[in-house]
Amino acid sequence: MPTRASETGYHENAALINSFTGWLHRHQIAQESARAYVADVRRFLRFAEPLIAHQGPTAFEHLEDIRISDYRAQ
Repeated sequence: MPTRASETGYHENAALINSFTGWLHRHQIAQESARAYVADVRRFLRFAEPLIAHQGPTAFEHLEDIRISDYRAQ
């Protein structure tokens, strides 16, 4: 089981969240809406992590492996 940040994708996920948060801010998205969007992205990343963690920085090139219907059903 991966435990280091570099093995779990934490750094990549943190960079993704930071980039998304910056995008929301630049586009003047309301603070409450931005908070909700970021929470949704974090929730999705937690769901997807077991499916993409082993793929490293290229993980999001493989999102087709994740069944969105499974995510929505949870």
